[in-house]
Amino acid sequence: SVKNLSGLPMSAPVTLEGGYCSMDYTVLNPSGAATAYATVSTDGTYTLHAGGGDYWGNSEVGCLFLYEEVEGDFDVVLCVEDIENNNVWSKAGLAFRATLDANSAHASMLATPVRVQMTYRPTAGETSLEDSTIRNYGDVTFPSNWIRLKRVGNLFTAYRSLDGNYWTYVGEVTEAKAQLPAAGYLGIVYSTQDQDNYHTAIVSNYNSQYVAPALPTPDPSDYTFTMVGYEDGGVEGFYDYDAETGMFSVWGCGSDIWGTSDHFSFLYRPVPAGDFSLTVKLNDFPATSNGWAKAGLMVRESAADGTFPIDSRYVVMHSQRAYNTSNGQFRSAWRPTIGLNVDDAHSMSGPNYSYPCWMRLSREGTATRGYISYDGVNWEQYLETYTGEWLDGDLGTELPLYVGMFVTSHDMNSSDACAYFSNVTFVGGDVPPVGDLELFYSIEGEDLVLRWEAATGASLEVAPTADSASWTIIEGELVGGAYQARVPMAQAAGFYRLVK
Repeated sequence: SVKNLSGLPMSAPVTLEGGYCSMDYTVLNPSGAATAYATVSTDGTYTLHAGGGDYWGNSEVGCLFLYEEVEGDFDVVLCVEDIENNNVWSKAGLAFRATLDANSAHASMLATPVRVQMTYRPTAGETSLEDSTIRNYGDVTFPSNWIRLKRVGNLFTAYRSLDGNYWTYVGEVTEAKAQLPAAGYLGIVYSTQDQDNYHTAIVSNYNSQYVAPALPTPDPSDYTFTMVGYEDGGVEGFYDYDAETGMFSVWGCGSDIWGTSDHFSFLYRPVPAGDFSLTVKLNDFPATSNGWAKAGLMVRESAADGTFPIDSRYVVMHSQRAYNTSNGQFRSAWRPTIGLNVDDAHSMSGPNYSYPCWMRLSREGTATRGYISYDGVNWEQYLETYTGEWLDGDLGTELPLYVGMFVTSHDMNSSDACAYFSNVTFVGGDVPPVGDLELFYSIEGEDLVLRWEAATGASLEVAPTADSASWTIIEGELVGGAYQARVPMAQAAGFYRLVK
């Protein structure tokens, strides 16, 4: 007679064959008239039958547990296809448990009929917990409600997905939160909040040797950073790129993108003729000191010399800072004519947002369209502008056109607006090759100012004569999408050329 730490009999393990592995099952702390059991089909679909109490508190009651013994790191996934909604806190999902006792320490990723959540029990007999760093996500997506639990060392991380490929972070349990051994029991749990009646959950695709698919990562050299409309004395924006995760971290600057002038950080690339799209996952945009800080995608014209004037034509889609209840919707705006005052007549609101979220900005014929997604799989269009109807013609017809990620602090003196972009994917034809190198110049006060388009990748050189054997490189400063070099007029005599 096997008993658990509660002194109650524990069902003898039964081996189930099918799916990706053979699994044993037991009932944690049996109680009530409904003794849990499970059946499995040859395609790896498990039908779970259980009564039981809650998967919570300081001990599970009547909880079905299908398990395998594991040691060390693992990455396990499960598709929760359905949970009978006899109680909104019925739970089915993945668990790693230190022992087969009902009060065992554990780290678990669970689905209920209405949400998914990550829970853990720090040590045997303590109450199960969740905390502010672990999010309760609503809106389960049966029958394609995927969950994942990954262990690396003593860190347990939970994810959710709609397709088993693109994963959204839910939470994590560190060693400081739960003391879990290297070896233990990994598998599927089900408990229904009803000890005297059977209820049913259906799960499939259990895989404890999951390998996440390789997702495309951008070539960071395709993107150039600039500050558009930098305001003297203001905080400067900048960006960082993590090659391991494919994450761009963009720190904003500037007072806003609105009205007749724009001030922001821009990480951009040139676009081809014809259709294109830029898709990103905006992982987070943490709360800042200004509720109108904005982050998102922009398609924007430059001037002929490659600089970005503050009043250029553009289309933009964005969210506000994290969880701003007064600005909780995706927004978009557009400037159809150079210098136009962008106001409510040239903007619109979209669906509510939360982080992480996905954005896509595309040109389709003469239309610029914006799409949003909460999982990277299912998309909703909320923005559409027809540049062919604009007085100045299609975007990019007469002037160079660029698309990219932007952040504005909405406060020229603030540097705490940082947006985290990943899964950056550009789709479109080949970008047209750069044409003849063109050097622009002007006289500004006591200086000769030379400008050339950054996208050319060219260097500026100077020599005393046109046929000189020795030329000197002049370093340019990236200003608004173009390189700029200032030479005092008193020293400006000579010949200048661009070399690529």
